[in-house]
Amino acid sequence: MADEATEKAWRFEGVASSTTLDRQREKVTEGALREVARTGPVDLVAAHHQRGQVVGRIEACEVEGGLLRVRGRLDRAAPGAEQLRERLERGEQLGLSLGGKVRQAHWGYDADTEGPVRHLDEVTVEHVAVCRAQEAVNPDVRVRLVEGEE
Repeated sequence: MADEATEKAWRFEGVASSTTLDRQREKVTEGALREVARTGPVDLVAAHHQRGQVVGRIEACEVEGGLLRVRGRLDRAAPGAEQLRERLERGEQLGLSLGGKVRQAHWGYDADTEGPVRHLDEVTVEHVAVCRAQEAVNPDVRVRLVEGEE
């Protein structure tokens, strides 16, 4: 029989994107983030190159302070979900990454970096992938386990 702490540890929350300039010189616009938040549940996959390995589900999204905050649950029966839970329990720094297609974008000038920036105005999210925080394109992304009702 699993103890209560383990039972509650299957829920997660994090930041899946933001309006911050990323390492690819792209910024997701606030409007695009709000549209993503309205699109509903989406699969959480082990990695972009493992789209078939669904380990959980993003159940809720909201935009707050330029951050796309997400909440969801790991699928106990999914291969890889237990390993992901264990990695997060050990304190491994992991992030999240939107996977999908850019439907509309425009180029602009960024005064802070004195260079061109691609603004992503409309995106279609097909999944959210787990990634190592230090390898994430967006510096704001993160994920952690949280306690909550099963």
